[in-house]
Amino acid sequence: MNTFFTLHLAATWMLVGLIWMVQLVVYPQFLGIQEADFPAYHFRHCFRIGLIVVPLMLLEAGTGAWLLCHSEGSAVFLLGAGLIPVIWLSTALVQAPIHTRLKSGQDSRLVRRLILTNWIRTLAWTIRGLLVSLTLMNHHLLLSLFTVGSLLQAQTTVVPAPPAIRTSADGTVTLSSSEPGTVILYTLDDTPPVAKSNPYLAPIDLGSGGHLMAASFTTDRRAVSSIAEVTLDPVAGREPLPSTRVPVTQDRSWPQYDWEKRHELTSAAVKRAKPQILFIGDSITHFFGGEQFDSYALRGTNTWDEFYAPRNAGNLGFGWDKTENVLWRLQHGAVDGISPKLIVMMIGTNNTGNMGPNHKGTCSAADIAGGIEAIVLELENRLPASKILLLGIFPRGEKPNPQREKIAQVNQIIAKLDGSHHVTFLDIGPKFLTPDGRITKDIMPDYLHPNEKGYRIWAEAIEPTVKRLMGE
Repeated sequence: MNTFFTLHLAATWMLVGLIWMVQLVVYPQFLGIQEADFPAYHFRHCFRIGLIVVPLMLLEAGTGAWLLCHSEGSAVFLLGAGLIPVIWLSTALVQAPIHTRLKSGQDSRLVRRLILTNWIRTLAWTIRGLLVSLTLMNHHLLLSLFTVGSLLQAQTTVVPAPPAIRTSADGTVTLSSSEPGTVILYTLDDTPPVAKSNPYLAPIDLGSGGHLMAASFTTDRRAVSSIAEVTLDPVAGREPLPSTRVPVTQDRSWPQYDWEKRHELTSAAVKRAKPQILFIGDSITHFFGGEQFDSYALRGTNTWDEFYAPRNAGNLGFGWDKTENVLWRLQHGAVDGISPKLIVMMIGTNNTGNMGPNHKGTCSAADIAGGIEAIVLELENRLPASKILLLGIFPRGEKPNPQREKIAQVNQIIAKLDGSHHVTFLDIGPKFLTPDGRITKDIMPDYLHPNEKGYRIWAEAIEPTVKRLMGE
């Protein structure tokens, strides 16, 4: 029970007890006090009762106000709280003036009036006590109902059966569940699936070998089955691949945004809009601008609307994506039915460290560069008429750090793609740095994602190259 509610309840019932004692015992006793002794007796009564009643009334009013502002809004409590000003007004306008007149001496007519009018406070405090107690009873009833409901839910929640695994000779893995209303999540990194693991959306290509672990989850992803797993060796003619080159889904931001739903919506949007410039990347691109499909705030909309909306640009940036996730999207409809003049791509920062709940260890610079090259080759195959502006991975972190060093190594490797596979390589990372190599919060508040000012630096830095490649 809330501490403020406990204090409020205690103060109210102490006042209820006091007011009934005063009403039935103390005030009637005024009539039997000798006239000569009455002033002194009345003074002692007012002084001593005030030491008790005033703090309790202040406590009752203060805790009541706090509860009204922070937690209590029931009709029962509001009705009881409305009686507090009634009691205070009765005290100030009726009982206090009578006590002031009784200071000069006993007056039986005034005492009887005091007894009569004090029924206002006596009944009001009594009703208040009952209403506050009823509020408490409602709390316990709701808590009991919630507890019973939780127990029933726990008892009725059925743990799903593990998914079935079927493999083919070419290394394709198919997962299935016989139970409706379940979600299959899987991993390829030797860690058990959790609520933010990779959703199974299509057969998985493990022709290069690998260890797959999968589990069935309820739709709220709270109940999970036992794990089903399989380990495959590379098929003939295939070599083992680093994780950066094995296409896979992801849900690292679930439930903040639904990766599967964003893939469906963005794929349909670009097919409908036929963009002439297509941005591909992770959250740094995701947050830039364009059509919004989820709850993430777009931070560079003014710059996007100035530079890219007039050119009919599309945004295929996905928060938390790594190279392997972009590969999966490209192989599953992300760019089907379009032929943009230019693709602007930056990807790989999420591969540079232990960035996800299911990612053990780190990727080497060569593996990350290999994943980026695999994307370039996929784009060349699927969009042969499109030019690719490949951007170096942006620096991250306030000061120079090991992650930046790995990014620099990756950029050195992918720079060699310039002039091949329709690629123009451009590294604009230094544009975001101060002379001493720092990133400031006024362009990247979290030292990773640009704000409007940072996105403008990006757009202005690539604009001459964009114009050249677009033939403008």
